[in-house]
Amino acid sequence: MKNLFFLSLLLTTVFFIVCDKDDDDHNHGTNTEYDYHAQIMMPDTSAKHMNGSIHLHVVFESHAGEPVHNVNVRIYEMGNESNVIYDMPTEPHIHATSGTHEHHDDFDLTEANGLFPHSNWVLEAKVWGMKSETDGLATETLMFHVHPE
Repeated sequence: MKNLFFLSLLLTTVFFIVCDKDDDDHNHGTNTEYDYHAQIMMPDTSAKHMNGSIHLHVVFESHAGEPVHNVNVRIYEMGNESNVIYDMPTEPHIHATSGTHEHHDDFDLTEANGLFPHSNWVLEAKVWGMKSETDGLATETLMFHVHPE
């Protein structure tokens, strides 16, 4: 009987040690280190002209291997951040578990899209975590000028 008691005590101890979650690598707590990066690959630095178009290519990644939770790409008028002419994706929560996400789109530089000759614009790419828009926030910007046709 004594041996049975010690055997069950030993098995219970082993069970608690095996099920201990304190050393999990999966951290969804309050101190997640995302090490996010947003990199604008395109457009390049070539001259932009009215009635032309630009290809947008942005790479979002977590250098810590965490999921990319939220992203945003927008274009706004330099000096007038409220004049936003491009704002995608419509739902920023993408939850890319691979730790990488790429955004591709084509955008026409037309008056119908809110652009005008001799104007300056900012392309902004942001990536952030789960809790708030400042959680692990990383931002990259690219300024460009739109010339007449």
